[in-house]
Amino acid sequence: MKRFISMTLMLFAGVVLLASCTKRDYYDDRNDVETGRVVDAPDDYPWYAVVDLGDTYAFIETLSDNKDDWPYNEERLTGVFYDGRDSRVYNEDGGFYVNIRVRGFYNTFAQAQAAMDNYYDRYGFAEKKTFYEHPKEV
Repeated sequence: MKRFISMTLMLFAGVVLLASCTKRDYYDDRNDVETGRVVDAPDDYPWYAVVDLGDTYAFIETLSDNKDDWPYNEERLTGVFYDGRDSRVYNEDGGFYVNIRVRGFYNTFAQAQAAMDNYYDRYGFAEKKTFYEHPKEV
C-alpha cells in the first residue's frame, strides 16, 4: 500500500511538472521591423507621406530638409514604425536611411490621406522649420 501511494504521488508530480511546460510563442518586442510601400507622397508637401504597411496605413513625416531624403511614391521603407515617435528607417529603393516621425496609424488609405491633408492645413511646413532653424537674434 505504501508503495502504491508513493508511485501515485510521483506519477501525479510528473504530470503536474510536464503540464506546466508549454510550447507557445512569446512576444518579442525587439523585432518590430516592418516593410511598407509609399502610396502617397504629394508634390505639394513631399516631406509627408502615407505608407501602406499591409494591415494598416501610417502617416509619416520625414525629419530632413534635404529633398533627396524625402520618399517618393512606390518606394519601400523598412524599419520600426512607432506612433508619435521618431525612428530611423531604410529606404530600400534609394539605398539610404532616413529619420521619420509617425504621425498616426489608420485603417484605410482615405483616412490616412485625410489626416495628412488636415495636418498640413493646420501646421504646414512652418512647424518643421522651427525644429531645425535657430532663433534669429534681434
